[in-house]
Amino acid sequence: MNQTKRLNGVCSQCGGPIEFPAELVGTLTQCPRCRKQTELRLSSPPEEPPVLRRAILWTVVAVAILALGVIALLVGLRHFEKKLAALQKGQPTVAASASATAAAAAAGFEVSAISLEKGQVAAETYAVGTVVNKSNRQRPGVTLELDLLDAGGQQVGIARSYRPALAPGAKWEFKMPLGDAKAASARLASIKEGQ
Repeated sequence: MNQTKRLNGVCSQCGGPIEFPAELVGTLTQCPRCRKQTELRLSSPPEEPPVLRRAILWTVVAVAILALGVIALLVGLRHFEKKLAALQKGQPTVAASASATAAAAAAGFEVSAISLEKGQVAAETYAVGTVVNKSNRQRPGVTLELDLLDAGGQQVGIARSYRPALAPGAKWEFKMPLGDAKAASARLASIKEGQ
């Protein structure tokens, strides 16, 4: 049995599909659907656009999402910077002067950075920090003196605290009331040991 290859084509009149033997390509025949004369030819493959619309659409969506993410990140960073600035403004910390820190270290004391904390009542403010006895001997009558500074760095007062004794290696966590001083920060002025 001789098998002939069958091809698929379309009617030039109605566009309907036509199946025919390969040897009849280019001949005229009657369309089985519309009954009009048509030339038997292969159907042309559908044309695809060079860039698919879906690809363009998804690219635009992805770029928009990325842009929104960058904008949200920038807004979040600015918000964080404002919060950090507000937090630092509420609890300023100023390092001790270099000479006072050097003198404290030479005397065998280590003094942390000093910060201001608000108390339960709005007018209460405390200077807080730590003093460590780095020596291997008992330190009797330790007096800590702080300079209180306004927002411009000008001295507006002095605060003192006293500890009867500080054992070798001991840590003194001080919380010094500042009264009604309008201090924005505090720094180490001196630390002395009693006689």
